[in-house]
Amino acid sequence: MARVKINSGTSYLLWDDLWGSDVLANKFPELLSFAKKRHIPFIHGHTQNPLHSLFTLPLSAQAHSQLSLLHQELNEITLNEELDVWAYIWNAETFSVNKAYKQLSGFSHPIRLSNGYGKVRARTNIKCSSG
Repeated sequence: MARVKINSGTSYLLWDDLWGSDVLANKFPELLSFAKKRHIPFIHGHTQNPLHSLFTLPLSAQAHSQLSLLHQELNEITLNEELDVWAYIWNAETFSVNKAYKQLSGFSHPIRLSNGYGKVRARTNIKCSSG
C-alpha cells in the first residue's frame, strides 16, 4: 500500500517493496528463485559489483534474461544522501480505509455484510439437477 521515492536506498527492500512500477519479487520471480538472500536492502543490491554475485550460479536462461533487465533498471537509478520518501499508492499523505480497500480488492466501495444490527445476513440459492 506504500511506494517509496528512491533517494538513499536504505529504507526499503530490493525484492519485496514497491519502489518502481512493480515489486521485483513479482516482476522477476525466476531470478528471485536463485537469490542467495531475499531480504536485502535496496542499496545492497544497487551497489553490489558484480550484480550476479547476489545469486546462486548457474542461472537458468530466463533468470539470466531477468538479471539483465534488473541490471538495466538499477543502472538508471542514482542514489543520493536524502532520506527515502514513502507515500501511499493513492498519492495522499493520510491513510484511508476506503482507499486501502479499493487498492487491495479492486472494488470501489466496500461490500456491506451487516444488516445494521451486528448480524450478517446472507441468502444463497443453490439449484441442483441430476441428469
